[in-house]
Amino acid sequence: MDMILNGRANGSVAQRLMANGMNPLALKPWIGSDGQVYMTQIVNGKAQAIPLHVNATLRKDEWKEIDQAVVMAAQDRMVGVADLYSRNLVCRIGNGLGKTVLEYEDIDDLTDAELTMDAITPSKKDRPNYELKYLPLPIVHKDFSYNARVLAASRTTGQPIDTTTAALASRRVIDKVETMLFQGASSYAYGGGTLYGYLDHPQRNIVTLTLNWDNASKTGENILDDVKSMKQASIDAKHYGP
Repeated sequence: MDMILNGRANGSVAQRLMANGMNPLALKPWIGSDGQVYMTQIVNGKAQAIPLHVNATLRKDEWKEIDQAVVMAAQDRMVGVADLYSRNLVCRIGNGLGKTVLEYEDIDDLTDAELTMDAITPSKKDRPNYELKYLPLPIVHKDFSYNARVLAASRTTGQPIDTTTAALASRRVIDKVETMLFQGASSYAYGGGTLYGYLDHPQRNIVTLTLNWDNASKTGENILDDVKSMKQASIDAKHYGP
């Protein structure tokens, strides 16, 4: 079992992460042309090869082929998440692998203002209440592996390693991330927090349609009225942007 408990690593994977500052690149060691095992470290924006005293299976070019397949699959599938990235609607967490929750404060509002003629009569004094809350930071993953025979066949024939499985696994991960964004993952809770999406967030704006949009009796005018109602609900919630 690999786990990090009370700042101590248990298991080879956890120990490797702790020894390398929770850098996930430490889990991708590659065999150099000299037979030595290395990991890639980004220093001042440049990639450097750092020697490791661990075992490795893949060569650097084989890792590059797998990474290329994963990145291409991710770019092809991330629609909703890419929409947020394009508008910089992200919260970047330093060393995210070393954190399990995002801690934040929830705040309530004050009571209404009051009317007096001379302002001498004191109004109700209050102050906002702050409550600590937590957002889980899970890892979305889909495991796959290559056996020794597949690697040997690739190397002896000079053919690139088959990255089909890597691409399919990447698509499964992206599908899960997209599903979390739109539908949420409220069944998954950790640290007292819950992962909500667009459709299940408790503070989402809800609008009742005149008729379902797949109803044969639905007209363009009805759809336009529904969209106006959605826009007004957003304005009522003080969302004044475009």
